[in-house]
Amino acid sequence: MNKYLFKAIFRDKFRNIILMVLVLFCVIASSIVFDNNKPLSKDELIYKNLGELQYGKSMYEGMQEFIDSASIDKNEKKGQIEYRKFTKWAYERNEKNLEMLKNGKYFTKEYQAELKKYELLADFFCLQRDSDVHQKTVAQACDAEMKKYNDYLQIDKLPFDYKWFPYVPQTSDMRTLYNQANGNYILQAKLLFSSIENGIIDYSTKSPYVFLSTVLGDITGFSVVLSLIILFFSVSIVMKWKNQKSFYCVCNMNATNSSFFNKYLKNIMLFLILIFTVSIGAFSIYWIKEGGLEGVRSLTPYAAENFKSFKTFDHLPMFNRLGISKMYYDYYFDWGNEASIDSGTRHPYAIMKVWQLFLLFGILAFIKTLFYTLIGAGIGFIFVDKSKIVISGLAVGVISLVSQLYFTKLKYNPFSVGNCLETTMGGQGMTWLNAMVVLIISIIVLYAGTVLVIRNKDVC
Repeated sequence: MNKYLFKAIFRDKFRNIILMVLVLFCVIASSIVFDNNKPLSKDELIYKNLGELQYGKSMYEGMQEFIDSASIDKNEKKGQIEYRKFTKWAYERNEKNLEMLKNGKYFTKEYQAELKKYELLADFFCLQRDSDVHQKTVAQACDAEMKKYNDYLQIDKLPFDYKWFPYVPQTSDMRTLYNQANGNYILQAKLLFSSIENGIIDYSTKSPYVFLSTVLGDITGFSVVLSLIILFFSVSIVMKWKNQKSFYCVCNMNATNSSFFNKYLKNIMLFLILIFTVSIGAFSIYWIKEGGLEGVRSLTPYAAENFKSFKTFDHLPMFNRLGISKMYYDYYFDWGNEASIDSGTRHPYAIMKVWQLFLLFGILAFIKTLFYTLIGAGIGFIFVDKSKIVISGLAVGVISLVSQLYFTKLKYNPFSVGNCLETTMGGQGMTWLNAMVVLIISIIVLYAGTVLVIRNKDVC
C-alpha cells in the first residue's frame, strides 16, 4: 500500500507545479549570485577609488579645521588627531589603488592579498571608533587576536594610535546608540579576525552556501509561496484519491481511518522532502563545482536570544550582511542630510558555524512542512463534501498568507512563522524557539483532533 501510494503521489500532475516553482526560485537565486559576483571593470574601479579619494581628502582637511576651532576636551582632541591620521592612511590606499590600476598590477595575486589585509584593518578600526570608552572597547576585547595576527597584519607599524578612536566626538544621541551596540561591534571584530584562518562566506563568493541562503532566505515570497503549495498539494492529493475506486477499496478494508490517514501523511511528507531535496540539491551541485565546500566551518552571526527566549524582534528593513547572515538594524539616526545617516543593531548577536545554522534551519523547515501537510491532509479527510474541502483549504491559505505577511510577531499563531532561514538567523518577528514550540504544540493538537474526528467517521 505504501509503495503504491507513494508512486501515485509522485505521478500526480501537481508535482509539475511544485517543480516549476522550485526551479524558478533556484534560477532567480542563481542569477542573483551571478550578479553579486560580477567584478567591477577597471574603469569602474578607477571611478570608485577617485570618489573615495576625494571624500577622504576633504574629510582629512575638514577634521583639521574642527580640531583647531572646536572646544573639546583633551581626550576628544587626541582621538580626533589620531583618527585624522587614519583618514590619511585610508585615502593614501585609494591613491595606491589608482596607481596599481594604471600600471596593471591591481589584479595580481600579491596586491589582492595586500588589499585584503587593508580592508580587514579598515573595517576593524571603524568598529573601534564606535566603541564605548566606558565599556571594553573593540581593541581591548580583541587584544589576544591582535597579538596573534600582528606579524600578518603589522598592526604595530601603523601611522596612528587606534586606541584613541573611541574618543572621536559624536552627538550625544549617536554616542548613546553606539554604546548600546558595543557588544555587537566586538562580535563583528572577532569575526574579522576569525576570517583570517577560517575564511568568511560573503555575497561576493560563488559558494553553495550563498546560493542556499539566497534561495531560502533572500527571495521575497519564497516561504509564503511554498507554504501555500504544501497546503494545497496535501488537500489536492486526498481530494483526487477520493474520486478513485482504490480509495474506496481501502476504505472497505480492515484498516482504521487513523492508520489510513497516517499513511497519507507519511507519504506526502516523503514526497515533499524528496522533491525539495532533489530540485534545490541539483542547483547546489553546480555551485559546489563553482565554489567548493570550503567555509562550512566558518562563523556567521545570529540573534543571541533567538534560541532561548520568546521575545519578539523589532527590526528595520535595513540590515548589515555578515557571512551569510543578516544583522537587522533596530535604530536609524539621520543627521539631517542623506550623506549623514547612521543605523545599527542594539539587541545582542552571537556566532555559530555555518553548518549549525543550516542544521537548525532544516529542523524548523521540517516542522513547518509537517504542520502545513497535516492541515491539508486533515481537511481532505475530515470533510467529505468537495465544496467544503475547497472552501476550508482556501480559508486556511488566506489566513496563512495574511499572517506571514502582516502578523509575524503574533507569538501564539503558528501561521505567523515566516521564512525559516530568516527565523533561524533572528531576522523575523518571532524567535526560532518560539516558532518551534508553537508549531510542535499546534501539530500535536491538530493531529490528535483530526484522528479523534475521523476515527468513527465515514471519510469516504
